[in-house]
Parts: sequence; structure tokens; C-alpha cells
Amino acid sequence: MTRNILIYLLLLFSTLSSQESINIKYTLSLNDAINNVDNTVALDLSNKDFHFLSDNILKLHNLQFLKLKNCRNLNLDNTFIKLQDLKKLKYLDLSWSYHKNIPPSIKLLKNLETLILNNNQLLEISNEIKNLKNLKHIALKRNPQLKFESLFKLLSESNLKEIDLSYNYINDLPLSFYKISQLEKANLSGNNITHLDENISNLKKLKELNLSLNKNLNLKLSFEALKDCPVERLILEDLKKQALPEEISNLVHLRQISLNHTPITDLPKSLGSLTSLESLEICFNKNTGKLLELEKIPSSLGNLKSLKTLALAGNKISNLPKSLKGLISLEVLDLSMNDLTSFPVFIQSMSKIKHLSLEKNKISQIPDWIGVINTLEVLLMNGDFTHPYECKLKSIPEAIGQLKNLKVIHLNDHVIDNIPESITELNKLEVLFIRNNLINKFPKNINKMKSLTALDIMANELKEIPGTLSSLNKLKKLNLAFNPQIDFRKGTQVLKKMASLKVLDISRNYIDPLFLKELKDELNNTKIIYFPLKKYLMEKPPNHIIKSLNDEQNSK
Repeated sequence: MTRNILIYLLLLFSTLSSQESINIKYTLSLNDAINNVDNTVALDLSNKDFHFLSDNILKLHNLQFLKLKNCRNLNLDNTFIKLQDLKKLKYLDLSWSYHKNIPPSIKLLKNLETLILNNNQLLEISNEIKNLKNLKHIALKRNPQLKFESLFKLLSESNLKEIDLSYNYINDLPLSFYKISQLEKANLSGNNITHLDENISNLKKLKELNLSLNKNLNLKLSFEALKDCPVERLILEDLKKQALPEEISNLVHLRQISLNHTPITDLPKSLGSLTSLESLEICFNKNTGKLLELEKIPSSLGNLKSLKTLALAGNKISNLPKSLKGLISLEVLDLSMNDLTSFPVFIQSMSKIKHLSLEKNKISQIPDWIGVINTLEVLLMNGDFTHPYECKLKSIPEAIGQLKNLKVIHLNDHVIDNIPESITELNKLEVLFIRNNLINKFPKNINKMKSLTALDIMANELKEIPGTLSSLNKLKKLNLAFNPQIDFRKGTQVLKKMASLKVLDISRNYIDPLFLKELKDELNNTKIIYFPLKKYLMEKPPNHIIKSLNDEQNSK
């Protein structure tokens, strides 16, 4: 969930050309496009073996977006000559096609705004590209043999606003790069850049800079070079282990900084001087699972009155400074997978907090005062199955019912034995995940939770399915798996009435085949997941079941 919010925030800073290419709906064949000429604005003819485009493409007078990816035999000169008659064409993607040269006829595409040339084998781009006065975005990812210095000289006369030079083995940027005066966004990730030249200050309009995966990048020298640059968004992911230098304070215009997957060992006090900062991310890589190095947060961070997102997942933080109560604009806080042992007290001062993730810490109690953070929409507090009993939640306070804006709750992998009745007062709650706990019954008034769309209560100690559950008409996903004490003779009679369900998981339980058949016949539009508990135990007995069986055997 956090990841979805952060991606949304990043998109806000994307250029218009990038957004259009993402959101547009493409027609996938020329014939379909011809049959809907007036309404076809985007066409994808990728992965074709043709040498020449059909003349029929000229009928598409409203065409604005064209993808020709992985068209390795396509004659570019003929293509550009033909496309010049499509006066509205502004986006062209020629990536993954092993092109070696871009011919002079590129100049004919006078209205082109975005040119994607990623993953080719380019050696040279014609000088005529300088005549594309409307070109705002060029992508040249993975074209390491290209003569960049001469290209930059040509682009210095253009209105180019966005360039992607990632993964090109660039060691040093030539002086000509710093003369692309209209540049607003540059992706230099995956190169061999060690530091930025002071000439970057010539880029007076540069707003976004990506230097990720430049493994030997010296942040101190780079921040010094950026002193007079108006960068607002800086992406420094997957860099070498290092402390964030004091020189970060030079970046007075900074609004977003992402240091995800970079093992930052220390944050400087000067970070607190960046009063325009809205987002700070230093999160671990979920794909590798490797945790990061940060152990403490400077108290000066509380000075960041504009900060909306603070994401520090997967570090080694055990204590939080009281000064963080000064983060009065905070909306998203992700401190998951750290070493916290108590619920952060400063959160009760957050009047705008919407998203809170404290997953896989060692917090054993949700405080009664949680009810005061009534702006909260998402609460993620899944436990760690491997943590000992004393590091898990035992209960949910009644005060949770005061969080009237709450839409999502995740409380998996704890030892919670009861869902408080007050939770049924959360009439905006859409998702409740509380699997792998010790819950033995549903809340009495669960029928009041009319907005609920997903309920996961797998691996608990439920004994019955209340009839009131069937009144949840918006419920799409219900997981009752691994609750072997449920009496499904009665339970199936309730489930049969839940026609709104799209997915029902009742696996790892004891269900009479007759009742199962009745259920499948009644819910014929529902995906029902079921295999018996006996089969599950034979194939892969979980550790806690083995322990339970051993304890039972030893007690006899």
C-alpha cells in the first residue's frame, strides 16, 4: 500500500510526455485502427517483421502516439518520410530494434515531442535532429556506443526538457551536456559517474535528477556541484554505503529525495534546514530482503514542516526523537521492519497523517490514544511470525473504533484473541487482514461494516460463521482458510447467500463434500479455493501445528 502511494507521488513530478505514454490506450493492429480512423490516437505495431509501414497508416489523421518497438527490419528512412504526413504525431517509440543510425529524414517529423530510442545499438544520430524544434523528451537508455558529445552539442540548441541516458557506461559528462539549457529532467542512472561537474549549475531549469546505480558516486562532491541548481527531486538509489553528507543543505529547493536501497549510515543535522522538503525515502530492497544501516534520526528532522512522506522501512531504528512531533504536514509514515518496541508517541500530534506502516517491528501494544489520530486511512501493523510472544500484539484497543476514516487495517501474525466490537463502527473500512492470530469469533455487529470488500481471517480459532456476515453486500474476497474448528454444516448455509463474493478461500478445513458441492452450485460466479486440512498437513505441516500436536501428545 505504501508502495502505491509513493509511486503516485512520483508520478506527480513526471513530465506531460511521460504521463501521456503511460496512460494512453493503444490500438494493437492497423486494421482495427483503420476501422476506427477518427478515434485512433494511439497505435502499437511493435514486434512486427515488416520492412516498410503500410500506406494505410496515412489514413490515421488523428494519430498522436506510435510504438514500433522490436521492429528490427524496419527501414527508418522510409518510415520517417511516410510519417511526415501525420501532422499530429508527437510520440514515437523505436526501442529494442537494433537500429544503428537515425537518418537525416528524422527532421521531417516536425511536430514530434517524444522520441524513445532505448535498447538499440546506436552509433550516430543525424545532425538533423537539431531541427526538431518541438522535441521535448528523448530516451537513449542502453546505447553505450553512441557519440554523446556531438549529440549533446546538437541538443543544446533545442527545447529539450527531458533526457534518459541510463545504462550507457558514462564516466564523465562532456561539457556539451551542461549546455542543454532547457533541460528539466535527467536520468543518469546505471552509469559510472563518480561526481557531478560544477558546470551543472548552468542547467538553470533542472528540476529532477536521477543518479541511482552509479556505485561510486561521491555525494559530498555532487551536492557541492548542485549548490546553485534548482533541483527539486533527487533520486539516489542503490548507491554504496555512506553517510549522507552535511552538504545536502546546499539543495535549498529540494522537495523529494529518494535514497531507497542505499545503506545510509547517518543523517546530518543539516538535513533539517531543507524547509521545502516534502518526501524523504530510505527504504530497503524488498526483492533482496537486505536491510539497511540507519540506526538513528537526528532531532533536526522535526524542523521539516513541509514533509508529507517519511519512509524509512528496513533500517535499524530503535528510538525516535520527540522533535518529530514538529512534522505537522506528515501524511505518510513508513517505519516498517525496524527495531521499534513501542508505538511512536509523536504520532498523536499528527493532524494530517493518513498512512501509517509499523509492520514487523517489536511493538506489543497499540495505545488507547490511537483514537485521536482520526485522519488515519491506512494502518499496517503486520507482525513477524518469527518474533517471540512478547514482541507481538495481544489485543486491539476499543479506541480503534474512533478512527472513522480508516479504510485499511493489516494486523496479521500476532496473538490477538479478540476483535473489539468498536471496529464495527468503522463504516469506511474496506480491507481487514487479521490472519494468523488467536481470534475465536467474529464481532457481533459485523453486519454494520457495509464498506468491507476484503476480509482475511485465515489461521485463527473461529468456531462459527455468523449469519450476519451474509449482509456484507460489498464483500468480494473472504479468506476463512485454516480455521478447522468451524462447523461448515452451518457455515455453508451462510456462505451460500454471499453472492457478491469473487474469491472465497475455505481451504485447510474439514468440509463435507456434499456441503462443498452445494456451495459451489450456489456460488457459481465465485472462485472457491479448497483442499482438505488432512492433505495440507500431509504435504507440509507448519511449525505451529507440529508444536500443537506434540504438546497434545505429551499431555496424554
